[in-house]
Amino acid sequence: AQMQLSPAREFLGMERYAIDCCGANLYVHDHAVVIDKTGGLWIVEDNNFKVIPFKSIAAIQVKLQSTIINGYLEFKPANSPLPLAAVRPNRRVKTV
Repeated sequence: AQMQLSPAREFLGMERYAIDCCGANLYVHDHAVVIDKTGGLWIVEDNNFKVIPFKSIAAIQVKLQSTIINGYLEFKPANSPLPLAAVRPNRRVKTV
């Protein structure tokens, strides 16, 4: 199955990268990251997608897959110990 276009393309412009994740797709735009829910694993507010401006991201943590955990990406906001979002990438990455 082919990945869909970013749901925020209309107001953020064309995505630069698209990453197929488990239960979500991750899109990287010029000034923000968009996480679009594709499965029933999690719900983000009233929408199926969340826009995270780069200026709101204080850190990105990458956990590689091991025998104990599946790999994932976690976005942490400034001034908060809690993550904004976490996604688990599959192997497919699309450069636009």
